[in-house]
Amino acid sequence: MASITALSGMLKAAFIVILAGQLLACGSDSDSSPPPPPPPAASTPQINDLTVSADNELRSITQLRIDVSELINANKRAYLSICSDPGEINNSAAISMQYNNCLLRSPLDPGRTDFTLTLPNHIGNLIAIVWYFDTAQPRIFRWQRASADNDVWLLHEE
Repeated sequence: MASITALSGMLKAAFIVILAGQLLACGSDSDSSPPPPPPPAASTPQINDLTVSADNELRSITQLRIDVSELINANKRAYLSICSDPGEINNSAAISMQYNNCLLRSPLDPGRTDFTLTLPNHIGNLIAIVWYFDTAQPRIFRWQRASADNDVWLLHEE
């Protein structure tokens, strides 16, 4: 019986040695070489790196002259509202528009044929609504900075 106990002890010892050898041989998945360096960070541009073309005036506002001379009629009273363009506006939607946020609200009279607005660069579209006192339907005009030829917006009857 002593030989069975000795044999059992030797088998246990051999099993532990084999198991330990297997664990040490596997090791971790990483190799012993150092990790690659991280990619270099993008450099932050410096003020001296910036270039501005000579024709760029770096203005954040634009003066827009609105010519209403062709709309003025001594026999017709009218009122002009110019607002930043909220999108699709037709005659029925013009009635419910928020006019208290308009850039210009003024009666049209023969003594004043043009107006000047100072527009910030973020306003690229305007809508002008002319209400004649003797008609129920307003006249609607649109202006787009991108398609404007110059800094004058001529409102005229078609």
